[in-house]
Parts: sequence; structure tokens; C-alpha cells
Amino acid sequence: MKHENKKIITGIDVGTTKIAVIIAEVNNDEITILGQGITPSFGLNKGEVVDIPKTQQSLRTAIIQAEEKANYKIESAFIGITGEHIRGMTYYGIIPVNQGDGTGSEIDENHILKVREKVKDFPISADREILHVLDQEYKVDEQTQIENPKGLHGSKLELNAHIVTIAKNAVHNLNNCLSRNIYVNGFVLEPLASAYAVLNNQQRNLGTVLIDIGGGTTDIIIYENNGVKYSSAIPMGGNIITKDIALGIQEYIGECLENEKLENLKHDYGSAKKECVDENKEIQLTIQGREASIKQYHLADIIQSRMTEIFNKIKKNIEDTDISNRPYGIVITGGGSQLQHIEELAKEIFQKNIIIGFPRDIKGSEKIIKNPRYSTAIGLIKYGVESLKVEDVTGKMTIKTILKDLFRSLKRIFNTWY
Repeated sequence: MKHENKKIITGIDVGTTKIAVIIAEVNNDEITILGQGITPSFGLNKGEVVDIPKTQQSLRTAIIQAEEKANYKIESAFIGITGEHIRGMTYYGIIPVNQGDGTGSEIDENHILKVREKVKDFPISADREILHVLDQEYKVDEQTQIENPKGLHGSKLELNAHIVTIAKNAVHNLNNCLSRNIYVNGFVLEPLASAYAVLNNQQRNLGTVLIDIGGGTTDIIIYENNGVKYSSAIPMGGNIITKDIALGIQEYIGECLENEKLENLKHDYGSAKKECVDENKEIQLTIQGREASIKQYHLADIIQSRMTEIFNKIKKNIEDTDISNRPYGIVITGGGSQLQHIEELAKEIFQKNIIIGFPRDIKGSEKIIKNPRYSTAIGLIKYGVESLKVEDVTGKMTIKTILKDLFRSLKRIFNTWY
């Protein structure tokens, strides 16, 4: 296939309702989508694998589609991961950097790597592993809010970081669904990937809550001062709204509607705010050969009830963080962000202006790059670009880090056996 001498990155969003595989070419800082494969997802529930053969088939179909469109055989990929098993917490590490006589030293890359390793040495159960160590701020002696301490002088170096951990079994199950011919560059927290796609530097710096509404989960990530302050996943998304609609129609009409028609009904006539629709408008339905109808207002009432519950859970999560005491913005992305009047409902609940987050700074089919449904898959590409930049700069020094991570993993495996 073509593209042998080009830098190619693949992102695979393994969602509850869809699999999205995107292959992109990177030329300096310009990213162009070469091909994509989008298929319905089977075998997952609330972001986690529950049927390996079905998930394998869904992945295989999407991968083949993307490869054919890009005329490229996927060798490696960044894989999105989410689910209720995800945990985020803040932890810190401190190392001395003085010369032994009490005087300070200049901080270099080795010091930064050592303090990052120190952060990883926090207590973790044998059934979990670290997914990300995301820098919040460095401190040198009494100086705080340092983004990059390299070159500064001091006696001690401290790092506050947001650590994301995941259940090992969830990773193993997802890994078992992937082709043996595809090397996993890394598993990536899905809202983190979405943030790479839709947030700009100013939003990361000033304080932003990103809400990514997917099929099985609604993911949250909070940025401030260019660092991640909080992350979590709520096990409710578009699927539960579709189920609510099905139950509502069954109660209202006495018949069941097929899932595809339910999704079309939600997409074409659904609204997150009943006050925004015509109270008297009737939606005509054909159910098992019989004509029926439901008021759009009734449909919107069903959707609004569930979306209000989801947003109130998010609001409670925000209130549990210290960002709630300061100004911040809210960006909504993901397939659920396309629900009509979702901005109006969110504005009412959060009492803030709401922005719908679209993928930024990428070239390709407008059906993909201008659709928040693909924010995670595109974000995986952008995350991959940044990761490769870091590897290019610190490749020699990361060998030591890789060996330490390997030793730590082997140690944990050994401890579980004995």
C-alpha cells in the first residue's frame, strides 16, 4: 500500500454504540484524515467489553473499512478507553535536587523523570494499573504554579499530578478484541482524547469542564492552568435515553418500537427541553404495521427528565472540586451533544453559557471533522501526534522509565500469584 514514507497515526474509538477508526497522515503540524471506518458497535455495555467475539467482529469491520479508504494497512493504533472502572485522583511526588551541601542545583530532564516516577509510587491495588500521569503543576522550593521546571535552580522539586487508573481486566478484555497484527501505541482516556480534539489552549488555561456524551457513558474532564484537575465517567448516555423512549412509547401506545426507529425518532424529533417544542405537534409512527402517533412534547419530556438527571450528576461532581469556586466554562461534545436544545437545558442547570465542541485543526471529510460524534477518534490522533513529539525529544531517557514501568508491572503480577 501507499504512504510508506509518511508518518501515519491511527485512532480507534471503541464506543458502546459505534466503533470509529480514523487513519491520518501527519505532515509537520498538519493532520489530514486519509480514511475512516464507522460501524455499529456490538458486545459492549457502558464502555466495557461484555462479548469478545461480537466486539472483535465490530472492530474488524471498521478497521477494514478504514484501511480500504486510506489504502493503508494499520500497524499500530491509539485506543480510547472509558467505563465506570476509571478512577481519577490527585497525588504528588517530591525529590531533592540539592548538591549535598544544601545549595540548589539546576533542574534537568532526569530530575523531571525522577519526580514523575515518584508520583507513580502511590498505593494501588493489584487489580488496577496506571493509565495516565497528567501534570498539574511543578513546585521548586516555595515557588508554585510552574509548568516546566527545566533550567530552574532549587533544593527540591515537587510535582502535583492527576493520576488516572483503570481495572486491569477491562484493559485485557479490550486488548483481546484487537487484531494481533495491530500494536497498541497506548490506551487513552476517552475524555482526554476528546479534549485534545475540541479544546484550545485558552480553554485549558482559564478553566473548562468538558462533557463528552456518548452512547454508554457520559465522560467528564476538567482543565485549569493547562492541567487536568478532575476526570470521571457516569454510566449513562444516549442508550439509556433511547431505552426511556422505548418504555415511554410502550406505555403511551402499548406497542414496542424497533431500536433503529427509536434512534431515528430521537434524532429527528427529540429535544432536551420540552418548552422548546410545539405542545400539539403529533409524530406519526408505524409500529408492526399499525399507524400510531405520539406528541413531540411527550417525547421531549422523556428526554429532558433523563438529561436533567445526567447534568445534575455532573453538577454535583463539579461542586465537589475546587474549580466550582472560580469562573469556568462548559463545553459539550460527543454524539449526545447533537440532541436538539441541549444547550438550553445545560444553560438552565449549570447557569453558564454552553459551547458545543467540534473537532479543530484537522483536514478531511466534513462529515467527520464537523461532527462532535467523532471528537474522541480525532482526539486520539492528536494525542498520538503529541505523544510522538515527546518520544522524539526524550526517547533516550524514556528507556529507563519504560524499564521501571515493566519492573513495576512484573512485581504486581508476581504479588498476585504469590
